[in-house]
Amino acid sequence: MHSQQPPPAQDEDRRSGSTGHVRSKQSPPYLIIGAGLLVVIGVFVGQWILSSTSSSIITRNPSAFQATESLRTQSRRIMQEPGPETMVLVPAGEFVMGAHQEYEMADKDERTSHTVYLSAFSIDQYEVTTARYAKFIQETKRPAPKYWSEEALKQHERKPVVGVDWNDAAAYCAWVEKRLPTGAEWEKAARGTDQRLYPWGSEEPSRQWANFDHCCEKGYEALTEVGSFEQGKSPYGVYDMAGNVWEWVADRYDEGSYGTNPERNPTGRSSGEKRIVRGGAWDSTSAYVRSSYRLGLSPTFRLDNIGFRCAKDAK
Repeated sequence: MHSQQPPPAQDEDRRSGSTGHVRSKQSPPYLIIGAGLLVVIGVFVGQWILSSTSSSIITRNPSAFQATESLRTQSRRIMQEPGPETMVLVPAGEFVMGAHQEYEMADKDERTSHTVYLSAFSIDQYEVTTARYAKFIQETKRPAPKYWSEEALKQHERKPVVGVDWNDAAAYCAWVEKRLPTGAEWEKAARGTDQRLYPWGSEEPSRQWANFDHCCEKGYEALTEVGSFEQGKSPYGVYDMAGNVWEWVADRYDEGSYGTNPERNPTGRSSGEKRIVRGGAWDSTSAYVRSSYRLGLSPTFRLDNIGFRCAKDAK
């Protein structure tokens, strides 16, 4: 704030009968002008000195400058990191699981369609990202997944983590006090209750709805950031359930028991070598990104097109 100037000496003016008395107490005009010029010159000189000093610091001590820039970059990255993990509630009720007999593209292990009742549960709205997984391995000292590097983390922190096997995925979900979704939960969250083929409906996939049908890229380069396809989300608002990465689920794989599972909250077989992945990936054709498609893999597989998301029982 500027300091308030004292009011003019009006009484003295009246006593003198002339305004010349007031002027005689003020500095001559040329002194005011000169003082102003000195102030302006001083400002320019100060700015020049500061600029030179900054330049000298950068030139003579580049590590200090780089450290400052690193902190700024880190702050920007923290600002860009996704907020608290968002989960979507899937209400209790029935839905039709699997593919219709007459659907020619369906494999025999996803037939026959059957009605399943599921209790209410919550599922991650997005696939688990590299940024989130980084916190997990930092705090638990679990070995980093395949394809992991600091450079990949910096460039792809909002993309789904890949190179994790089934045990890695299950361990992460337990660490955040969740679990892997069952195959039935995953499928209901993906397609809802109207027997649609894909999360968005039954129209054939397009590049506006999912990341699929790409070729020949490695690591994280082929992936898209989670939540990139607004038009491709499921009826419950869950993103990337078709394409981007295959997602581990809790169930063991059994080709012949699909239609014989319990009608209420099925969890798959209690024994078996393979685990199930769902949803297709960036390198999958349209046939494999259907919501009812299942693929059985060894739980120790670590590929650049497999990730996961978590679920938990609804309170």
